[in-house]
Amino acid sequence: MSDAQAVKLLFIVNPGSGSNTTDWKLLIENYFKDKPQVAGVLQLDNPCLPQLVNDKIAAFKPDRVFAVGGDGTVKLVATCLINTNIPLGIIPAGSANGMAKELGIPDDTNKALEIGVNGHVKN
Repeated sequence: MSDAQAVKLLFIVNPGSGSNTTDWKLLIENYFKDKPQVAGVLQLDNPCLPQLVNDKIAAFKPDRVFAVGGDGTVKLVATCLINTNIPLGIIPAGSANGMAKELGIPDDTNKALEIGVNGHVKN
């Protein structure tokens, strides 16, 4: 698959989510290093401004967008995807991850990434 045909994935990372010190940008870049998908990463600032997310989505033109954080991050990214046809994926990185747990998304990052990339999109 050429880069022109590669699926573009955008990860919106809230580094303030949860209590861990994971370098999400590095983790995501390493995961996709040898994969055909193109992964972009936007690390949010505090405060997390929706306009920053909207601007990145408009510029990157992803096929899927992932919220990397907790329920607040999921809500922020979901709000930015309203009135688009872009699917939302979740990579649990918050302290409770209620939405991810309800949807059966594993806490293991590699398993969550695998589901996000190869899983079926549901309405």
